[in-house]
This record gives sequence, structure tokens and C-alpha cells, in this order.
Amino acid sequence: MKLKGPWKSSRVKPSIRIAGNKTSISLEEGFWEALTEIVKERQTTLQDLVTSINAERRDANLSSAVRVFILDHFVANKRSTRNK
Repeated sequence: MKLKGPWKSSRVKPSIRIAGNKTSISLEEGFWEALTEIVKERQTTLQDLVTSINAERRDANLSSAVRVFILDHFVANKRSTRNK
């Protein structure tokens, strides 16, 4: 099934160093934009944030763990905004 319109998204796959090892993470553009926003918000680097996500992940692959982290981040922010 091919998606068309606003649901179609190309993947970006840059390389990142985690614990001295070069790896690549395949994410859709929207997830990269969200991850970049979180990096700016936390005043950290992409490498440091992904390294911490990698250290905390369980069985999921790194790309999936990053997607779940992003989702959790924005859900938590929405909840905290509602409670104000």
C-alpha cells in the first residue's frame, strides 16, 4: 500500500555516533523535525539525546525507540499543559 497526500513521508537516515560507534537512524522527516525541536528545548546535542534514548531502550530497535521517545515527550507536554 502506497500512501499519498499528507501521509506520504520520505525517510531521512543520517549517521550518528553512539558510544564511539557510527550508526544510522531511519526516521520520517516529521520525526526528525520533532527530535530537533526536543534537542533545542533541552539545550543538548542530537548525539547526546540519542545516546540517552539508546541507553534506556529495551528490545526495540533504535529507530523505534526514538519514535516512542518523541511520542512520550509530546504526550507528557500536552498533559502538563492541561494541568496548568
